[in-house]
Amino acid sequence: MKISSDQKAIVRQNLLESAILLFTEKGFAGATMREISARAGYSPGTIYSYFPSKERIYFAYFEMRQEQTFDEIGQIEGFEDFGFKESIQTYMELLLESFLPDREFVSGAFRAIMDSPMRSFSDLRPAREKFSDWVTSLVQQEDGDSGATPQALLSFFAHLIDDYKNLIIVHWLRDDSEGFHRTSQLIDLSLDLLTSILKSGILPKTADILIFLLKGHLFGNADQLFRLMSPSLSGKQTGKSVKSKSNSRPKPDSTTQASAKGKPSKRTDRK
Repeated sequence: MKISSDQKAIVRQNLLESAILLFTEKGFAGATMREISARAGYSPGTIYSYFPSKERIYFAYFEMRQEQTFDEIGQIEGFEDFGFKESIQTYMELLLESFLPDREFVSGAFRAIMDSPMRSFSDLRPAREKFSDWVTSLVQQEDGDSGATPQALLSFFAHLIDDYKNLIIVHWLRDDSEGFHRTSQLIDLSLDLLTSILKSGILPKTADILIFLLKGHLFGNADQLFRLMSPSLSGKQTGKSVKSKSNSRPKPDSTTQASAKGKPSKRTDRK
């Protein structure tokens, strides 16, 4: 029986909510896929059509929260006129607010993600890239029409903001202050610094310096590089020539070998 895409979305959401409850109650290791599916009211095998593993449920949760945050941002009137700081600050506040009911689950999820960072980065790549593209558009808006910051540096800075976001989440998970005011203060102060970096024009200047140093290193030291490579190359050539000479020496014929074998060796007896 085929079900519509809307029905699939509902089933997926129910399974995700069931997993959040069970992971919070029993922990990641204690909850099974069958239990998650049963708690949601589905047959044991249903969950595998949506989540091939328990780890994938974690990633789906963060993807869902990110999408919800972007949806809420889209409903804010005049958001397109926000500056860089106001935009990132709004995103972080909405994201952390969405985590609040599932704070214990988010804490366990982050621990699991940190235990296997390479796999996590791979599975979270689509969400990471979407956030980075959004940050890139904010930086370009801050730059105006000048296009002063090179694309490669923009991409690096955007991914840096994604890492910054994760650090803020880790801090929030450990924040026991009333109303999480320490996290709010950290976001405010750190975004002031990031905004100052953007407005100072240091990003394009940094790119110019890096390009200058890269060119100077590659082209200015090219002769030295070739000189360093030359001895090893000549050594290899010498080795090859010696080997070829040794291979070209005539082999002794069978009669010579036989006489050599039959010739008695001279020994001097000690008296």
